[in-house]
Amino acid sequence: MFNGDIPPNAEITLTPLTAAELVITLTLEARPDSGMRPVAHTLRVKPHAPPPAFVKIETPAQINIGESLTILWDAPDAVSVALQIENDGKRSEHAGASSGAFTLHPQQEGLILLRLVAQGAHAKASETRTVRVKMPKPRFGIEQPVQSGPPGNEVAFRWKITHAREAFLEAPLREQTHRVALEGGMVVTIDAQPEEFHLVAVGLDGRRYIERLSTVPRLIACLDEP
Repeated sequence: MFNGDIPPNAEITLTPLTAAELVITLTLEARPDSGMRPVAHTLRVKPHAPPPAFVKIETPAQINIGESLTILWDAPDAVSVALQIENDGKRSEHAGASSGAFTLHPQQEGLILLRLVAQGAHAKASETRTVRVKMPKPRFGIEQPVQSGPPGNEVAFRWKITHAREAFLEAPLREQTHRVALEGGMVVTIDAQPEEFHLVAVGLDGRRYIERLSTVPRLIACLDEP
């Protein structure tokens, strides 16, 4: 606040310290012998407070359950940044610096709403992002799901299953079911008839997913003589 005398013809510089409106009153004082009354002029000035800006916000648009969700931001002109998270009707807030990162580990499907609020010296700005969390299906990696050879020969199947709780191997012709490792294999003796096996993965959602393994005899090899 300034209150004092100034020359009749002058220039004065005021520096706003807040975004509040400035009210300036100039009162013209007449000479004592003029018989004139003072004249007041009121000026109102609204300071412009530019909000801070985000130069970087990085977050994936979609992830799977079990993956990490990392949010990166940078708002150089901000004093601080607040990260507000809304997920499944629940809200949380985390305070951070003008530049930083935050990591979440979503455990259920749905949409996550992220709101970043950058607080400047006199104003603030916000940006929103959404991330969809999906339930991944099991993925099968199988070396040679179909193998052939002369009856009596042994062949090996190998597999690697991801995004699954557990796995089983079903042999319908043998009426057998065995629990197997998510990364493993089995050795089978080729029979005179084709045989099919079911590699079953139980997904994170409890659903069953099946891939087929087969042995096919090459009977022509049985006719070869030494």
